[in-house]
Formats: sequence, C-alpha cells, structure tokens
Amino acid sequence: MEQDIPEFIDHLKEIQEFIIDYVNKNDQEYELDFLDQYVTNNDSQNLKELLHIISKISNHHCHSSQFYQRIEQILLYLKTGITSNFTNFTLFNIFKRNKRVLLILLQNDMIIFDTLICDYFKHGPNFYRSYTNYFSEIENETKSEEFEQKRKEGENDNYICSLIRNDSIDEFVVFVTATNEDLSSKVPESIFETNVFLLKNDPTLIEYAVFFGSTQILNFLLLRNVKYNSKLWYYAIHSNNPDIIQSLESLDI
Repeated sequence: MEQDIPEFIDHLKEIQEFIIDYVNKNDQEYELDFLDQYVTNNDSQNLKELLHIISKISNHHCHSSQFYQRIEQILLYLKTGITSNFTNFTLFNIFKRNKRVLLILLQNDMIIFDTLICDYFKHGPNFYRSYTNYFSEIENETKSEEFEQKRKEGENDNYICSLIRNDSIDEFVVFVTATNEDLSSKVPESIFETNVFLLKNDPTLIEYAVFFGSTQILNFLLLRNVKYNSKLWYYAIHSNNPDIIQSLESLDI
C-alpha cells in the first residue's frame, strides 16, 4: 500500500500541472484529451479528485484574462461525467467557495440551485450571504446585460478597483485627489468579487495593488507613506510579478 501512495501523489501532481498549463496558455487548439480517462471510465472517485483539483486552482491560481474561459472548457469536457455522477449538493460542496465557477456550472446546466442550496446561501456562514444577490436575475434588459458582464468578469466593480487592477496611475491620482480618498482604507465591497483570498482578507488599497501587480500605484502609495506589514507577501506571491517581489524585498519587510 505504501508504494501506491507516491504513485497516487505523482498522478495528482500530473493532473494539476496539466490544468495549470492549460489555463495559462493562449493557444485555443490546446487539446483536452489528457482528461479522456475521466470521461470514458466513468470513475466517480477519480473524477471527484479531479474536480477538487480544479476547485483549488480556480480559488488560488493567478487569474489571466482567459482563466475562467479555460476552466469552463474543462468543465464542459467533463460535463457528462459530472451530471451522471454527482448530486447538486455534492457538486456545490466542491465548488461552493467560488461564485464564478458555480455560475459556469449553473449556466451550463450542470447544477440546479435547489431549495437546499438556496437555504445555504441565506442561512449558512456569512461568507455566502452575498451569493443570493450575485446569482439573482435582473429584469431590465440594459441592466441585465451590464449585470451579466460584471458577473462573468468576476472582479470588484468599484471604479477605484478597476484603476488599481489596470495600474492606471494617472487616473488613480486624479480620482483619489478629487475624492480625498483615504489611501489607507479598505477596498470597497462588491458582490461581483469572486476571488476567495480577497473575499476572506478584506484587503486595503495597497494590498489590492500588490495582489494585481500594479507597480506604479504601489510606488505612489509608498511615496504617500501608506502603512504596510508582512501580510503584503501573501498578496505579492499571488501577483507573480518580479517587480512587486523586488519592491517588497527593498522595503526589508
């Protein structure tokens, strides 16, 4: 049995590396036939392990512009196995910490938000209370299009957050000056935010800037003597930005 454990772990690593490689690539012709073993064998336990890996990557991997499009392609490839092997609540439990992936499952008829799941949104831990608004439907057509676009983007829709994500330093300086923004403040809440780390940690503006690798805005905030601490390293690791890492090293945190 002990000999099987290293082999099993190596297998999981291979799956993880494949998925990360897939979501990082821009080539639309990149094949998913590596996953055929989960589609053809109809092995619910192996498929469940694969879904847990997808869930962890969705929650914690650095998101590129096509990240969720790639995740959706993988889930659609596995759709037959998913719908035939898992109940609503089992599937919900695997992906419940990621609103954006749940939206993919919902819109592709792989999950139904039944009474059990809806009650969990209403009466479960506080983390899930915003889910009801996120998954609601907007009747006004104009508002509905805007709402749907924001849901798919899965990012905080506050203006200052978009400036930080894009590292739009000129517009950022104009905005914070005009509004007399407290540069040490927390990022405004948004029902469209889907990143688990950000939802759990309630970041400040400087932490948000580090998280998205926004070097110009980070430098501006440092020049304005915005306070920071060692928590910045967690945000810097996610950014996967060498300039951010170098900036934090120079601060000798």
